[in-house]
Amino acid sequence: MMNKIRTFLSGIPYMAVLFTVSVIAAMVLLVGSERKPDISFTRELVVNAEPETVTTVPAETTVTTSAEITTTAVTTTVTTTEETTTTTEDTTVTETTDTTVTETETTTASCTDTQTTPAADIQTSAIPQEVYGFLEAGESPNSSFYQSRLTIIGDSIAYGFNCYGFVPFEHNLATESVSIWNFGEFTFDKGGGTMGIIDAADYVGPSLIYISIGLNDVNNHDASGFAASYSSVITQLQSRLPDAVIVIGAITPVSDDCWFTDNGTIREYNAAIADMAAGFGSSKVLYFDAYSVLADPVTLAQNSAHAGGDGIHLGPSAYSLILTGLFNFLDYNGVAGMIS
Repeated sequence: MMNKIRTFLSGIPYMAVLFTVSVIAAMVLLVGSERKPDISFTRELVVNAEPETVTTVPAETTVTTSAEITTTAVTTTVTTTEETTTTTEDTTVTETTDTTVTETETTTASCTDTQTTPAADIQTSAIPQEVYGFLEAGESPNSSFYQSRLTIIGDSIAYGFNCYGFVPFEHNLATESVSIWNFGEFTFDKGGGTMGIIDAADYVGPSLIYISIGLNDVNNHDASGFAASYSSVITQLQSRLPDAVIVIGAITPVSDDCWFTDNGTIREYNAAIADMAAGFGSSKVLYFDAYSVLADPVTLAQNSAHAGGDGIHLGPSAYSLILTGLFNFLDYNGVAGMIS
């Protein structure tokens, strides 16, 4: 019995050690199982927090980038539109003048707005002669001499000389809608400020003037009254420019189906203009029959080969033809020896 007790007591340390180890192991397992949720929860919070931070930063970057792209797109569109518009306006005048420039009064007005802008380098001094280029016309040996001195006065028909490049800005005193009854209402600035047509002509100081007015008058006057008012304009030009040769051009023909007027009326007005010019009895006031230059020889209407497309206005070839006839006419009348 005593031996059993001794054996039991001698095993107690080992049991205690084993018990202690078991307890410690259990505590380690318990502590470890309790810390895992803390670690897991902490990690979950970090993971959730990180996307919020990442999401916030790219969101701000995206907004900024989008704004920059939008701004760039708007700027590019505006620039492209302006360039395209400019190119279209320039190309329209240069490439399609044969068919569209003189088809309507609106198109002519566009040319007028461009051409009547004062040249930036023109000062208040008199306009020098022969300092520009132009499309040469005529077959006379004096064609260049005449053309470099020619100043045009009148309506949209007269303005075609400048619109198609046969006279420069400095020598153009013509624009749409000019007529005898509203002649004093139009102004030009050729470097010396805004002036009426007579004052502007005096400022430019031409030695050769071609004036073409009448299509805007045929429905507002009788032929004799028109010629009397026209005579007053010529008298004013003579008083300001006594050494200049003034050529009064005939009203040009319209097409047979023109809605505006008819060629019979135009010929009546031209007869009155011719009589008025002859009444001055001066070698420096001449009447030039531009109507016959441009009329179809059979119908006496506007020759379609030189038409502008609307039955009233003229194509560029018409102006070359007029100048050829005009320069030969000036030679016939000895004008080269009258002007400097």
